[in-house]
Amino acid sequence: MARRNESNEEKNRRKLVESFLSENPIKDPNDIQELMKEMMRQVLEGGLTVRNGDKMLIWGFLKCV
Repeated sequence: MARRNESNEEKNRRKLVESFLSENPIKDPNDIQELMKEMMRQVLEGGLTVRNGDKMLIWGFLKCV
């Protein structure tokens, strides 16, 4: 469904989500919970990754997520 006043970025994001959901159908609330956990894990990993020369360091508490 087309949206009014939607930027190209929003359109692309919507297409990405629609594609993901068609490839990974959600069957029950546990699927949603696992999806949210994985999304949060990815966000935290991206935000807490620090470059140190050629090494990538990830803060230790990320392993607990």
